[in-house]
Amino acid sequence: AIESSREQKESALELTKRLMRFNGMIILVNSRGSDFMGSLLTNFLSRSLPLEFKSEVLSLLSPFLLYSQDGALKEKVIERVKEVVGYDFPISSADIPKDSPLYVQYISSLDKLLDALVASKSLVLLQALFPVLREPKHVHHDRIVESLENFVETTNDEQASEAFQFCVSQYFDETLSSSLRLAILRHILTPLIYHISITYSKKNYQSIILDIVKHFPTAEIEERGSSDKVGVIESDIREADILNRIGTFVLVQGMYDNVPSSEIRGTLNDAYVESLGGRNPKGNELNGAVMKACHAINRESVKYRKVSPTLVLDYHRTAYNTLASVIMTTQSKEGFYEVFCFKENRKKREVLWENIINL
Repeated sequence: AIESSREQKESALELTKRLMRFNGMIILVNSRGSDFMGSLLTNFLSRSLPLEFKSEVLSLLSPFLLYSQDGALKEKVIERVKEVVGYDFPISSADIPKDSPLYVQYISSLDKLLDALVASKSLVLLQALFPVLREPKHVHHDRIVESLENFVETTNDEQASEAFQFCVSQYFDETLSSSLRLAILRHILTPLIYHISITYSKKNYQSIILDIVKHFPTAEIEERGSSDKVGVIESDIREADILNRIGTFVLVQGMYDNVPSSEIRGTLNDAYVESLGGRNPKGNELNGAVMKACHAINRESVKYRKVSPTLVLDYHRTAYNTLASVIMTTQSKEGFYEVFCFKENRKKREVLWENIINL
């Protein structure tokens, strides 16, 4: 029935939908049922078929990803999904008139992919949706964000930790577009940080602490501190590097907001000191490095020639938020708040408020 005419395909699709409604789980946990469904999806999502038909086929994706035990078959189906996203979906969602049949088919197909993502927690499906997520002003933006929120909120700790590790690796992949990296950070990674339990947060940060600290602008800060230059410094730092630092600060803030301070002073600090080739850690080296980096970035007088003002503002604000979390977690004396959060020294070219307030 799979290698058949359009009418036969539609009949086979309708019959399969009815079977799934009757008891999809029992059918798909069986290898024969899974093989049939995988074969149907692979063939019925062929590039030669119209999106109108494939939109109906995509309603079967969610139960297949949720219940099939065949990982290799799932990968084949996801490859077909990637083709749908790559060849049937527009490069820009605004390219399709909203009163056209194609727009209805596109949005219907996208909704089914989002529903499948929420139900299955499939990271390969999430990756297949990257071309959609990289569009910052998508016409279906609110529904996309809502689905990503549901994806995060309905994960258990193991699923959330796997997604966390995946999103960290993807965010720091500089081959991805800036808009996609920011979408991953804002709509998936940051909510995951605050969704995962303390126990799993500790494990996650232990595994990525070295990847985090390598993006600290330590050398740059040291160089500026020893410079005799007066006035605004001009920088040719890349946008990708600013994005790396924004992600680093978000992760560090999440660490201080969610991981017990004893764990930060212990295991995480030890790993940090060891990464620098040091021995006999005192327990405060990581805290000091984070505070120094954030404090310097907050008050810098730098013109970034290759980075948009909007992203620079985000960069400074993220550093400020991170510093506030560190101080709230590690300090109790009022003087720390005054010096690090409110005071600026103009003689040292410090410009805290104009860095974090959009004037």
